[in-house]
Amino acid sequence: MSNNIFEDPQSSDEECPVPDADSCTGKELTKLFQQELSPASEIATSLKRTCGLHLSQSCQYDTLAVGLSRKELQLYRVRESDTSEGLKKTISSCDINHNDRVLCASSEIQKNGDSFLLFFDVRQRSYLGCYWECHSDDITHVRFHPTNPDLFASASVDGLINVFDISKTTEDDAMQYCYNVETAVDSINWHADPTGRDLISCVTTTNDLHLYDVESQDSVALFDREHITKAMRRTSAIDCNVVGTHNNGSGSFFVLAGSNFNKGKDCLRTLRYDNKCLLPDRSFTNSKQIVRASVYNEKVFLFWGGESTFSLTMGAKTSIITNEQLAEYAELTYLSKSEIIFILQKFLLLDGGHQFSLTKRFPEQDVVNLFPQLKHNPFRDRLLHVFSSKNDDRFSFEDMLDLFSVLSEKCPLAVKATWAFQMYDFDNDNLITKEDILELCDRITKHDRLGHDEKMSIAELLLKEIDLQNNGNIGEFEFIHAMSKMPEFRQTFSCRV
Repeated sequence: MSNNIFEDPQSSDEECPVPDADSCTGKELTKLFQQELSPASEIATSLKRTCGLHLSQSCQYDTLAVGLSRKELQLYRVRESDTSEGLKKTISSCDINHNDRVLCASSEIQKNGDSFLLFFDVRQRSYLGCYWECHSDDITHVRFHPTNPDLFASASVDGLINVFDISKTTEDDAMQYCYNVETAVDSINWHADPTGRDLISCVTTTNDLHLYDVESQDSVALFDREHITKAMRRTSAIDCNVVGTHNNGSGSFFVLAGSNFNKGKDCLRTLRYDNKCLLPDRSFTNSKQIVRASVYNEKVFLFWGGESTFSLTMGAKTSIITNEQLAEYAELTYLSKSEIIFILQKFLLLDGGHQFSLTKRFPEQDVVNLFPQLKHNPFRDRLLHVFSSKNDDRFSFEDMLDLFSVLSEKCPLAVKATWAFQMYDFDNDNLITKEDILELCDRITKHDRLGHDEKMSIAELLLKEIDLQNNGNIGEFEFIHAMSKMPEFRQTFSCRV
């Protein structure tokens, strides 16, 4: 769009007189930033300004709320490729509390001189009320406490960070703490030290990082952009872009930062906070943009959004899957990329992504507990037996891709029938016999068992219809031929991821 009123006048995405570069050799960078990650998937969008990202905390981590360019609030389903839009508001930031019940959206300063914190009931889709006396300029960011659904903080161009308890009835009573950073604040986040003490970090519009003790309101640490640039092993402080901070578990957090030089394509890295120091942590490859906002889940993934795309990086500690691997899985199975990522997210929950690999095998019961489709399936043991590639009572991510690929609605009927034949061959003799059919009847009618004579009648009828060679059993070819004439078979042998 030409003459875009949302262009960021302070962005240094154009080349400056002194180009930015790494301050050490590639070999030294590899040694310092020991984990290298790349995007697993991307969605086209635009974040000329940071207006808020929130990852659902009570819905299996697959819903992303995004504020775009101060105009729209959109919901993205991580596991699906399409999007649905929420109500359009003039907002500057948004966040949803820990139990996903209350949404807070902030505004820029209005014509009457007030800026607003607006509260909505997410489930009822109703307006709850607002605060308007706490800030005197544009409100830039709001963040709810990670575990207390009533506690949240707001930050503003006026340099103030306010902490509220929304269980209180009035705005005055709700105000708990107020910090004056004495410069415009761009973003904030909640953290905790190893003792459980609440901390708040803030990134200023000049790309400095402040850390405060919530209760005492004392400053804990301050890192200016020159310090952060040096920690990233870069040379140009004017191009330093501090995106935000994220909790890393165990009372620690990391800083996501990069360089605006060359439109953000040269550098995106994380720095680990440790005892008032910032240390090299991880480096991200294939970044295509200046990053404006990010959201992080300690167990599974990191999102970041910029001027052209949203990117999803799998894994808190290591690069789990590359774009090439994802594309290959999508080509070799009947699953979409979003379905593959969703299955991977589930597997990462088994060990938090620590030393995870795509071929790592887990006990069948642990895997079953991740997927209700399997946990309550009367043929669960047969599904696991047939799709366990090593028949060792353990399952890998790739085994599960094979299983859900066959159960996909996109899977051809003949392929489904081939696997179904193996599943219904209970004694593994490569034939479906009368005994197999009796077992099948028992499993289907688990809560309303048929009498022996009724089951025998069903078995004899099926053999009469399907046993083309009249040898008293059903071979694989005969089974596939029979299923091809039963259109309802595809639906009964399908389920969604």
